[in-house]
Amino acid sequence: MVLLELLTARPPAIYSPVNPTELIYLIKHINRHDHRSVLPLVDPRAQWPHKMQEEIAKLSLRCIADKENDRPTSVELVGALRDLVNQTPNFPQAPALPMAPSPPPAVRAPSPMPAGAPAAAAAAAGAAGAAGPSHSPPMGPYPAQAPQLYAYQQAAGFVQHYLAQQGGGGGAPFQAAAIGYYPPPPPPPPPPFFCAGG
Repeated sequence: MVLLELLTARPPAIYSPVNPTELIYLIKHINRHDHRSVLPLVDPRAQWPHKMQEEIAKLSLRCIADKENDRPTSVELVGALRDLVNQTPNFPQAPALPMAPSPPPAVRAPSPMPAGAPAAAAAAAGAAGAAGPSHSPPMGPYPAQAPQLYAYQQAAGFVQHYLAQQGGGGGAPFQAAAIGYYPPPPPPPPPPFFCAGG
C-alpha cells in the first residue's frame, strides 16, 4: 500500500465528501490484476519516468496480492526497487536530508538523598546511561490515527473553511472534493459524565 501512496500521492483512504463518516479506499478504484488501472492515478507532479511508473505499479499490486505467498518479501521488494533505480537512466537522486540533532539530555534538579544513597544513585545512573536515553514520540490528540491522515484532515478542514469564506457555502465539501481535499470526520463524542452518588 505504501508504494501505491508513493506513486499516486494519495492516502489509502479519505472521507467521503457526501458522508463524512464514510471512508473511500484508494484500492477500490484499482483493478488489482491490471497495473494499467493504477497509471491514471499517478501523481504527475512527481514526473515519474513512464517505465518506472509501470514497474512500481506492478510491484505495488504484487504487494497487495490476496494470497500472502504471492506478495514479495521485504528483501525481494528492496532488491526490485534498487534494480529499478539502477536500470533507469538519468534517474534524479534526491540529496540526502540532514540529520536532526539529538535533543539535549534532560537536566534534573538535585534532590535531597539520604546518607549512602549517592553511591546507589550513581550506579543506577550509570546503568541507565549505558542503555542510552529513552525518547518517546509525543502523543497527538488522536494517537490511534495515522499522523498523515490526521494532518490531511486538518488541511482539508482549513481548505473547506477557506472555500466557505469565499462564498462557497453549502457547496464547499464538493468544491474541496474537486481539488482533492475532503472534510474531516465529525469530532468524537465527549466522555460520559459520572457523578459521585451519595
